[in-house]
Amino acid sequence: MSALRGRARTLAGRVRLDPGLAVCLAVAGLLAMIAFVGNGGLQLGSATLVEVVVVVVAGLVVAAALLLTADAPVHGGVALGALVALTALTALSILWSLHPADSWIETNRTLAYLGAFAAGIAAVRLVPGRWEAVLYGVLLALVVVSLYGLATKVAPGWLAEDEIHARLREPYGYWNAVGLTAALGVPPALWLGARRTGHAAVNAIAAGYVPMVHATADI
Repeated sequence: MSALRGRARTLAGRVRLDPGLAVCLAVAGLLAMIAFVGNGGLQLGSATLVEVVVVVVAGLVVAAALLLTADAPVHGGVALGALVALTALTALSILWSLHPADSWIETNRTLAYLGAFAAGIAAVRLVPGRWEAVLYGVLLALVVVSLYGLATKVAPGWLAEDEIHARLREPYGYWNAVGLTAALGVPPALWLGARRTGHAAVNAIAAGYVPMVHATADI
């Protein structure tokens, strides 16, 4: 039994997830979840769910950074302070707003933006030197969302049975948002394809992202 436990521990040590890969998958998973669950923020119920999840995850990441890296310098503190001021101003605008309910919704949205920004600063403190993994994660999420949008036109019977418009709208329900999502992946794809390091096959595959952006924007 002791020998079996020893082998199990050895195997667990070998399959230990690389920190960079963990960051990449976490970023990609969170962004993809926001895209598919949030529906572009057009529906209050789904948008509220995404905002709650973002604020909770951001709070956990910031708390971990404060506990584990209390002595590390706070890079981006000025920008964070400016965003805090903007969030406070947005909240105060409820007092003089012609439509306080809409201002309240926008305040919650801005608070989620603040949480995501603060979590990004905290993540730098927790896993320094992993900026490439973050770009990989962002690009991976954008690829997944864009491919899903294109797949709804390739196989509408499976993925978009109730679609009545010819334009590409999924997963947001608004075609301009799908095109903008695909366009956001152009800078990291260009970086990935033009760099002189890394696996050559991965660099070459990145070049295929730009035609997909054109297809997503044109449909």
